[in-house]
Amino acid sequence: MKWANAPLMYTVAQIRFNQILSMESFVPMIQEKMRNIGFPDYRKEISKLINFPGGQPSADTPVVQTVNRYAFGNIEKTSGFILEDSAIAFQTVDYDVFETFLQSFLNGLSVVDDNVRLSFIERIGIRYLSAVIPTDSEKLSDYLVPEVLGMSLRITGKLSHSYTETVSTSSIGGLIARTVIHESQVGLPPEIAQTAYALNKRFNVNKLHAVIDLDGFYEERVPFNINETESKLSDLHDEIEKSLKAITLDHAHKKWESIHD
Repeated sequence: MKWANAPLMYTVAQIRFNQILSMESFVPMIQEKMRNIGFPDYRKEISKLINFPGGQPSADTPVVQTVNRYAFGNIEKTSGFILEDSAIAFQTVDYDVFETFLQSFLNGLSVVDDNVRLSFIERIGIRYLSAVIPTDSEKLSDYLVPEVLGMSLRITGKLSHSYTETVSTSSIGGLIARTVIHESQVGLPPEIAQTAYALNKRFNVNKLHAVIDLDGFYEERVPFNINETESKLSDLHDEIEKSLKAITLDHAHKKWESIHD
């Protein structure tokens, strides 16, 4: 099932695995296979991370760590992979249905495993960000349940932001449900924006809106098995879908026009 006017603007899935210190030596082979499955746009990114002893800024000399990232994108610059020494992420701004998204991610994950032979994984995550943008004749309260609106509709003057967060755990894993209300340009969180593709032009608006940020994850060190990884991602997706339905109202669902292929 898919929505004709889906609010989804960004999706990412990530796996954290055992560190491969020699990852760079495998990149030429990985790049060739990524090109063959539809991701020929390659680039290497080098960034610096500053780590403070004890995790807090102090008089001690901070440790500067170099992080290599290898990006493999499609021709349209709408979807692609970010590979690091101990993680791979797949991101897209052109989401179709979950089955297509999942298969693309598993294809890239298989490419990496075929070359480096992953030993274990310790985190599986999937994150969906959706933009709720009312028309001039509508209100956010037409789309969202009161619990996530906070005081956003009761203040006087221009709203800076309103933020709600709910964290839960279950046998499936953890889920962080955030709703951020802004009266500004629609955008992505900073930790995502630096590596994300440009958003679809229909999200290029500057007005009152809400971003629903649903982040599902499973954290446990287990031997790598691609079938079990697929199952976990599907379970996390189902939990995220339930949360989206709990946050949004019938008006939103009708507005986004749920249709079947």
